[in-house]
Amino acid sequence: ALNSFEAMAAAAATTTFEDPGRMKGAALTADAMKTLDESMDENPEARTLAGIVPRVPAVDALNSFEALSGDPHLFSHTVSKDVSVTSQHSTGRCWIFAALNCVRAAMVHRYGLPSTFELSQAHVFYW
Repeated sequence: ALNSFEAMAAAAATTTFEDPGRMKGAALTADAMKTLDESMDENPEARTLAGIVPRVPAVDALNSFEALSGDPHLFSHTVSKDVSVTSQHSTGRCWIFAALNCVRAAMVHRYGLPSTFELSQAHVFYW
């Protein structure tokens, strides 16, 4: 059996209001909850949502599948695979590491440096 919260969430997800002003000052009464519970029995999609909504983090539930699947996951710059990439290890300076990885890869190829050559992220961060 669905609890009232699940019924209310599912009904809200499947209900449209042509006049939002008519909801102004409305109270969620016991009769309204009973109506929501009864409407759940008539709507299989709402029952499915009621089982999912309380178990899924809100951020995940609000993600648009169409938007996520339409993202091509392409980058404007790529780093050569033959040059190792340095990691920031969660230091919060990813922009420095990303920029220096691109510059470093170009320098390794242009000047024939070893693939382990590194530029100082600490120096850039300091200045």
